[in-house]
Amino acid sequence: MKKNNDMQAKFFIWLLHLKEEKNKQYSFMPCDKNIIYKFNNYNEFKNYFLQNGFDNISDNLLELCRMITTKKGTIIALKGLCDYTIKKYKINKELTQKEIDDIHSRGKITSIEKVEEWERLGLCAPGDAIGSASNRCCAFDDCHDCLKEYASSRNEYDKTKFISNNTKILKKQ
Repeated sequence: MKKNNDMQAKFFIWLLHLKEEKNKQYSFMPCDKNIIYKFNNYNEFKNYFLQNGFDNISDNLLELCRMITTKKGTIIALKGLCDYTIKKYKINKELTQKEIDDIHSRGKITSIEKVEEWERLGLCAPGDAIGSASNRCCAFDDCHDCLKEYASSRNEYDKTKFISNNTKILKKQ
């Protein structure tokens, strides 16, 4: 990959005291407001969203996430805004009826049905509120949104099956 020597981008970053995050990785956790991603071009910018769960993303939504496009085509976008957009998409993602029917025809359940299952069972699928999932508790408004975002990584799941052990214990007489 060639080095993008875009002076306009460098000046913009310097002028606004922005800090570039080189590792472009979605996080549901809030970040400092001056952290940015720098994309070499529009396709790289769009692919970031596609790789993080979007089935398709409109140009209008991308426009809202973009701070500036330089004359050389470099796109600067706030990391927090990009991550927030992905998080909201994952929480509110809906499948079409055809997709739901296809999932059900294979004996599977949808991600939202899995969320409902976890809620009925009182499960915190990502972990627990004091251990491995404690950071998630701070990042989401409620458990339901957390579970929806967590389950959105897949469109289908197996139903949870419980096996009952009805064996009688015989007492010695």
